[in-house]
Amino acid sequence: MCWIFYCPAARLAIEVDGEMHGIDTNIQHDRLRDAWLMTQNIGTLRILARDVLEDLEAVVWLIVGECRTRSAPEN
Repeated sequence: MCWIFYCPAARLAIEVDGEMHGIDTNIQHDRLRDAWLMTQNIGTLRILARDVLEDLEAVVWLIVGECRTRSAPEN
């Protein structure tokens, strides 16, 4: 099972994955989806569900940092 969230301001898809995403067929599916998302200028941040359960604060800071980086105006 996975949950996907989207931050339009950062054009970032955040996917919280279970352990099933380490299986070869799922890895290929993820790569194809990521490639399509990149054609739409949408990045992907993949986070293990285990990490959310074990260290939610670190996961939140990871997401915030990635959103800030992607939302920052280009120089």
